[in-house]
Amino acid sequence: MSLPSGFSQEAVAGIRQRLSDIEATGVNIPLAIESGSRAWGFPSPDSDYDCRFIYIRSVRDHLQLEMARDVIEFPIVGEIDTGGWDLKKALLLAFAGNAVVAEWAKSPITYQQDERFRKRLLAVLDEIIEPEKVSRHYLGLARSHLSRVGSLGLEVKLKKLFYLIRPIVALDWMAQHDFQRLPPMNIIECLSDLKIDEKAKLDILDLIEKKKLTREMGLGSVPAALKLYLESRYGFHELNMPRLEEKVTRKNSTRFAVAQEFYTNEVALFSELTTEPKRKLSIFPSIARSSGPPEDIWMPNVSVTPAWRRALLQSRRVPLKADRLPWPDRQALQMYRRQCREHRRQASRRFW
Repeated sequence: MSLPSGFSQEAVAGIRQRLSDIEATGVNIPLAIESGSRAWGFPSPDSDYDCRFIYIRSVRDHLQLEMARDVIEFPIVGEIDTGGWDLKKALLLAFAGNAVVAEWAKSPITYQQDERFRKRLLAVLDEIIEPEKVSRHYLGLARSHLSRVGSLGLEVKLKKLFYLIRPIVALDWMAQHDFQRLPPMNIIECLSDLKIDEKAKLDILDLIEKKKLTREMGLGSVPAALKLYLESRYGFHELNMPRLEEKVTRKNSTRFAVAQEFYTNEVALFSELTTEPKRKLSIFPSIARSSGPPEDIWMPNVSVTPAWRRALLQSRRVPLKADRLPWPDRQALQMYRRQCREHRRQASRRFW
């Protein structure tokens, strides 16, 4: 899949290596994208690479007495920041009105993906996300970043100003679409379809161009038209949030039922696709206890179903006849059986 030409090949390789390391543990990553300023449309030359991903654990992992964390994170190394959410966490947050998952699903920059999963995810998000709830998510972001930026009448850190501009632009885009749709992730796409004061729009685009060219924007005054736009629109949205539907419990929510069905189906599907890691087999435990551990025999790479492979590993025997398998698998299975017989003879001699 193609990435922007300006992306560091070293950073991309580092991100994909992290994703590969996770998948080697049996965790599926059907979607890994770029978030942050690079995907939002206002990167700077030293912007981090913010890889975010959604992962799915197998049914086996869900049957453990102690559940695994619903977040996987790596320490930030250099300019690479990588982390992801379990699909369950992602769906619960989307159901509650968090815009992050929808933004990830729409990100224009992708590191790896299962295209069919992404289409299914986008479809289910359209069903379970209420734009009215998402508008409150963006308002919360605007409120938080306004307190960090401080008074717009004074000099402010121009880099931080973007994190106030983005949610207000998103709110205006949603308002102009009657809060029935979610805004694009990229701020330039939002602005292209947004009817606001032209001078304020030009000020935003000018700041974006400056940010692309400089590593440190430093302090600066907010342009008058942009200051008026941010203050007036923030005040407007604080007072005019759309009313939410009557609160419905999860148990009685149709949206929640849709999310639940989607989650169950995806876990089942990706559990079947998961490749079991190679495991060393202890073929004759009774002899092993008396004479020390026997020599290890590796499971051959037989391309049969995960259920068959699990049965073999759990029962320590071959549950299917060789003649039921395709010819290449039959050969591998016969070789495996010969290894077992030879191992048993050698172990018996040592034991006696």
